[in-house]
Amino acid sequence: ASFGGWISPGREAVFLEVYVVIECVAPPALHADRFLPATPLRVVVDHTLADRSEDAELAAAVLRKGDALHLLANETLKRKLLPSMIEKAGALAQARTKSMIAAAVADADRQIGAEVARLEDLQAVNDHIAPEEIAALRSHRAELTDALKSARLRTDALRLIHRRAEI
Repeated sequence: ASFGGWISPGREAVFLEVYVVIECVAPPALHADRFLPATPLRVVVDHTLADRSEDAELAAAVLRKGDALHLLANETLKRKLLPSMIEKAGALAQARTKSMIAAAVADADRQIGAEVARLEDLQAVNDHIAPEEIAALRSHRAELTDALKSARLRTDALRLIHRRAEI
């Protein structure tokens, strides 16, 4: 966790920048990282709980070291606003994660499904392709799909940013 001060024209504002990592914990034999590697994701919300993740001005802001104690002395911010901002950032990250997981599952299903189809076609002309081999690949696909669907978010870093006008 860290704090940054941002001197910028405009209204005073508080932002919460959250970095999460999407990770799929699975047995190494599944090679889940082939389809869903550990992926960092940045989410930013402001004090109005608006998504500011794509705000180019904020991304390019030059932050200064600061002391968050004066900001956190505000009980409303500390007890109500900050927890709401953390919850909103988590919800935004979770929503983005769902589409990434769905894409990984579809990619794995497509690639392994093509391999199953290839083995089935080969089996029709080659009796050395054992039914167990095809069954093992189908089982692998099912286990991989389950593992990918159970991918989780891990919070990696938080940064509170206070924007204020130049004095």
